[in-house]
Amino acid sequence: VKDNCSEIIVSLHPRHRGKERYEKMLNQLGIQKFMVTDEVGTEYLYSIMYDVSLVINFFSTTALEAMILDKPVLTIDIDPKITSNLFRNICEEGGLVVNIDSNLKNAVKDALEDCHKLQEMRKKTVKRYCYKVDGKASQRVAERIYTLARIDRDIK
Repeated sequence: VKDNCSEIIVSLHPRHRGKERYEKMLNQLGIQKFMVTDEVGTEYLYSIMYDVSLVINFFSTTALEAMILDKPVLTIDIDPKITSNLFRNICEEGGLVVNIDSNLKNAVKDALEDCHKLQEMRKKTVKRYCYKVDGKASQRVAERIYTLARIDRDIK
C-alpha cells in the first residue's frame, strides 16, 4: 500500500487518545507520508473526508457518512462478535468488509479501484438508510409527526 499512497490520514475517534502510538506504528511500518489527528468535530471530519480517496473504518457511522460523500469504504472487522447488525449491514451493503487477518493491501487496492459495482452499492445503501440527502430530513420528520398527531400545520 505504501508504494501507491500519497498520504495516509488517521483521524482518531473522539474517545481515543494516544496519537503518538499511531504515529509510532506508521513509522514502524515504513510509511513516510502520514498525518495522525485527534481533532474532533463534524466540520473537521467532513473537510478531511472530502479530500480522501478511501475511507477505512472499523464499523463506524463514518462509513455511512463517507458513502453519502460517494467515497469508497473499506471496513476492517476486528471482532465479528462485537459489531451491531446495523453497522455490519451498512458496511457490507455499501462497501468492502475484510477480516483483520485478511490481506489488507489487496483490500485497499480493490477499494481504490472503486468499480461501478461499488459505486452502485454505495448509492443503494445511502438511499436505504438515509432516504434523501437534501437537508430536509428534519422537515419531513416534523411533517410526519404533525400528520400522525392529526395537526394541520404548514411547516417551513
